[in-house]
Amino acid sequence: MSEASAFRMPDFAYKYRNLQGQAKQDIITFHTLKSLNDLLRISGQAAAGFDLPQLSDYPTLVLDSLLENNLIRRELEGYDHSVLQDVDDHTDELNEGQRAIYDLILGAIAIAVASSRIAALLLMGGRTAHSTFKIPLILDENSVCSIHKQTKLKNLFQEASLIIWVEAPMTHRHAFEAVDRSLRDVLNNDEDPYGGKPVVLSGDFRQILPVVARGTPAEMIDACLKSSHLWSHFRQVHITENMRVWVAHSAETAAELAAFSEFLLEVGEGRHEVNRQLGRDYMKLPRSMLIDDPPEEEVDEDE
Repeated sequence: MSEASAFRMPDFAYKYRNLQGQAKQDIITFHTLKSLNDLLRISGQAAAGFDLPQLSDYPTLVLDSLLENNLIRRELEGYDHSVLQDVDDHTDELNEGQRAIYDLILGAIAIAVASSRIAALLLMGGRTAHSTFKIPLILDENSVCSIHKQTKLKNLFQEASLIIWVEAPMTHRHAFEAVDRSLRDVLNNDEDPYGGKPVVLSGDFRQILPVVARGTPAEMIDACLKSSHLWSHFRQVHITENMRVWVAHSAETAAELAAFSEFLLEVGEGRHEVNRQLGRDYMKLPRSMLIDDPPEEEVDEDE
């Protein structure tokens, strides 16, 4: 270990030249261990199988090392620190088990992406899936993402504990398969979906499905995530409570929201009455949802 530290020393001599004693030795040892871990991971091995110190023995240096990656730092900066501070102020009230879970979550990195830019704006630190994963604009069954080994982007995915993808049903299945193919490659894990990273997808298949230009109904179904070989690896969890109804300020507003929610479910599940004269793809909207044209005399002629 001493020889490895001495060999590694020139890379950090200038950066840490003002440090003395144990602090400098810890930094040299940590970065040597980190390099060895990277080399062993590439060769399909783990440092835990050797009689070496562990990176977890240097928690502060682990965090400092992560923050050197500007992609990881940007993920962390995307969160509302006032919320984190409010949570941190109440940690004294946690029992031992709760505190252990809190520390585990606090030290984790989650990547939040969305299928559309509008949805991404609603996520703290969120970006579109195409931007984050470098998904090609033109996709087929063999597509891969522009994620390369020995890059900061690869390191971000390697350190991430969770990937969250919202509005997933509106994305073509080839995009999910391209991300899966790429993460298996850069994370050196061909056995597990997404290279072994936990992935949470959210969305409603009753809403907008993938767009297939001039596609037939069969082609649209084939483009859906449910038609992918990856679908069998996901565990489905159904959300049943409409939170907008729960937080309504009055009983009248809650009733209106509940009625609108039920209307959307009827449309999405094909239970709402269709206009048989026009065809099965047409339906009649409730009168309460229509906005009448204003009388001509009320329209400003200058507009």
